[in-house]
Amino acid sequence: GVFITTLDREGDWRRLHPLFRSALHQQLQEAASSGEIALLYKRAVTWHESQGLLEEAIGYALAGGQVAAAAEVVGRHRWQLLDEMDFHRLENWLNQFPPPAANTHIDLLLTKAWLMYMCSERFELRTCLDLGALLLQKSSLEDQRRRECQGEMAALRCVSHLCTADTTAAVQAGQQALELTPNHRFYVRTVATLHICLALHMTGDHAAADSILHAATVERSIA
Repeated sequence: GVFITTLDREGDWRRLHPLFRSALHQQLQEAASSGEIALLYKRAVTWHESQGLLEEAIGYALAGGQVAAAAEVVGRHRWQLLDEMDFHRLENWLNQFPPPAANTHIDLLLTKAWLMYMCSERFELRTCLDLGALLLQKSSLEDQRRRECQGEMAALRCVSHLCTADTTAAVQAGQQALELTPNHRFYVRTVATLHICLALHMTGDHAAADSILHAATVERSIA
């Protein structure tokens, strides 16, 4: 039709003409209360997330002024993208948020920290981790989630210490990361393991490095 375009062969997906969509949106603003509109946005977030349309879910949450809900979507799914090393998509998610949001939500801040790690922004990474520690102190996360976030930060601190050749601190931070991070968080454990091994090689303790790397290989093979 003039106002609706079918997007797939099955006819399940359709797109409204921009002018028609704008008119409907204006009509909704005039006819519904702010509470009713907020509920519609919430339902849109839930449905899109259930369909795996995560960019859209984040977008609807933000459009409805629900920044915390959008951050929670990121928090539920960013681990999978880390394990897949899909940093481009993580960056796209983060870029949907207003810049200040990344400094007030722990999952956004840690996403930002991993992107800094990938871009070798070592000085900025340390500042980011310090802020993350403050956020965790004030947060009401359940114990397991708190431990996982602490494990992520420890892995990244291991990297940061190694960049300043503080091998002792790097090994300590890396070991803390492995203690706090569950075995199924593959990427975080890999980063911690590799940088512990690098630190140990730098100190000349090659046997310890080889032992840790072997243990990690065995752990991964039975995961």
